[in-house]
Amino acid sequence: MAQDPNARVIAAGDFNEFSFVEPLEVFTKVSKLQNAYDVVGTPKTERYSYVFDMNCQQLDHVFVSEALTKKAEFGHIHVSTWVTSAEQVSDHDPSVGRFNICDNS
Repeated sequence: MAQDPNARVIAAGDFNEFSFVEPLEVFTKVSKLQNAYDVVGTPKTERYSYVFDMNCQQLDHVFVSEALTKKAEFGHIHVSTWVTSAEQVSDHDPSVGRFNICDNS
């Protein structure tokens, strides 16, 4: 980002951390990437991708550069968190996003 402030960067995956803990706070500060949930304005009550002991948790994250915030869409599809263990395909919900990586405006 220091070399190209307009770079289109996405960092995504199971960070295995909550967004409010120091490692991720440092990551977003140093990388200058934004939490995709903040970009699209998702309510905090819907920001989860994992349920442990009936506690909704956000361990999977997508962080994007400023250049990707225009018309961004993002969310977790809750297909695994609210079904029985036998019905789960994963213990995490999938993340789905749409970002315009080609727009230069």
